[in-house]
Amino acid sequence: MKIWYGYGSEHSANLVIIGRFKDAATAAEAVGLLTEMQGLAAAGTHKQADKKAFYDVLMRTQLIDLTAADVDALAYDHSWQQNGNSVNVETEESDIQAIIKIMLHKGAKIELYSAHDYPETGYGRGG
Repeated sequence: MKIWYGYGSEHSANLVIIGRFKDAATAAEAVGLLTEMQGLAAAGTHKQADKKAFYDVLMRTQLIDLTAADVDALAYDHSWQQNGNSVNVETEESDIQAIIKIMLHKGAKIELYSAHDYPETGYGRGG
């Protein structure tokens, strides 16, 4: 008989992250960084034996506190859109460290909640 000792939480979250920036240009920069880092995750650049390309991006963007594990989580299903000086993110993942770090790096004031508890906002699954 096998006993199951694990629990996976992937795809159980229904998170909404709203980053409010000082202006629309800074919000656009945050979206650009999120998209660029998601591209690195999809390409696996951060996992390669020679991570020079990954570190070059971190140095260029000054995101020096972003780890390979943070970027790895961006390979999962997240969606974001800019709305004026705000960036709205919806995700089923609970590993959101990279998103938070990028938004804070660009000076965002962040609101984070579960759309399960606030379906009236219109965000998240079933919103």
